[in-house]
Amino acid sequence: MKLLLLTLGSCAIGRQGVYFDEMAARPAFKIENNILTIKTSNSRRNSALLIYKVNVSVDKNKKEVYLSADQAAGKSYKDIFIIKLAGYKIFEPSAYSFYWRDPDNKSTKLDVILEN
Repeated sequence: MKLLLLTLGSCAIGRQGVYFDEMAARPAFKIENNILTIKTSNSRRNSALLIYKVNVSVDKNKKEVYLSADQAAGKSYKDIFIIKLAGYKIFEPSAYSFYWRDPDNKSTKLDVILEN
């Protein structure tokens, strides 16, 4: 019975998207040598959830990059994510705008530091 309750509880707080404003601190974004480094902090709404993955989508026509993240209970703690922009065919990141996309598709423009 306890195992069943634990399993049901885990499912209730399973994989979820991350809202920009739920992170305990504003994420930091830096691009150096065409590599995007993201430093995140976990949810202040639900401390049991840990960010474990950052997703990237690109709109080449609009020159926009959208970042989102997944969080779940029981994942390993991770707060630094490295994304090689060349893998998304972005070779001139200064020509792009970067946004955080919430699970409800609301987008927040990001301040990204470009370093050479």
